[in-house]
Amino acid sequence: MARADTGRFPFGIITDTLKKYQRKPNNRERKLAEAIIYNDNIDEDFANQIIWSIVDLSQATKFPVDMDTTLPAAGQEFAGQSARAPYHCHVQSINGTTTAPAGYLFPYSSSAGLEMQVDADATNGVTGWEITNGIETTSKAAKVIGSLLNSQSIFFECKIKIDDISDVTELSMGFRKAEAFQVAVDNYDELASFNIGADSDGQIEIHTILNGAATVETDTTETDWADADEKTLRIEISDTGKCAFFIDGALPTITTTFTFDAAETIIPYLFLSAESGDPGVSVSEWKAGYL
Repeated sequence: MARADTGRFPFGIITDTLKKYQRKPNNRERKLAEAIIYNDNIDEDFANQIIWSIVDLSQATKFPVDMDTTLPAAGQEFAGQSARAPYHCHVQSINGTTTAPAGYLFPYSSSAGLEMQVDADATNGVTGWEITNGIETTSKAAKVIGSLLNSQSIFFECKIKIDDISDVTELSMGFRKAEAFQVAVDNYDELASFNIGADSDGQIEIHTILNGAATVETDTTETDWADADEKTLRIEISDTGKCAFFIDGALPTITTTFTFDAAETIIPYLFLSAESGDPGVSVSEWKAGYL
């Protein structure tokens, strides 16, 4: 006797008329259900402002009470929440000491996306930020190599525009070990990233670190990032920890091989520091999670 399709439940699960049991969902259905249940993916366009709040994980330093008029110190942290995802931000470096300049702003949303505002020329101003979705191993975007859901791959992708490339000291985007913020990205224990400007203005490199060793730098030989360029940077990582790097959807001219350690917990991050002025870095897309 033939099986009849008498009704569809969520995600296309079909019941058998005769035996009244659900058939096993296919891979697409299972992935859709898991994405909804676990809500692991982040798809951010920064259409709404991030609401920033003071946090103090170290208990060593605290933000000033009035963040509008008083400059934070290097090393201080704050948490944010958009309509779609949590964020954790770290003040990498500043000019000045205590008084914030008129119009001083934390990273904020504009029509161009998330504005990573820095001002290296200001008497008092932030000159470097690092933003993550949380640095704890329990954070929404944290993933454990070798224990990914259904052994699926993960990814992190940002669409970034830079107005003045000569003002960028270093822009680093990728995955790193879930550990405390470091003064420099080269200080992380494990890392796989794109790096813009570390060696020369606009130079696009891939940087990797394994177990605290020296940073391995690979020049992609791609055309240098120019003023007002917008590029999409993407890193994919398999359950075994193997990384793949993409620029605007394609492998770079020269790439590298890198594998994170098994059982390592990693998080996506974006780091920016400026050497002069404000480079005008805006992030219109921030996507992370399972493929």
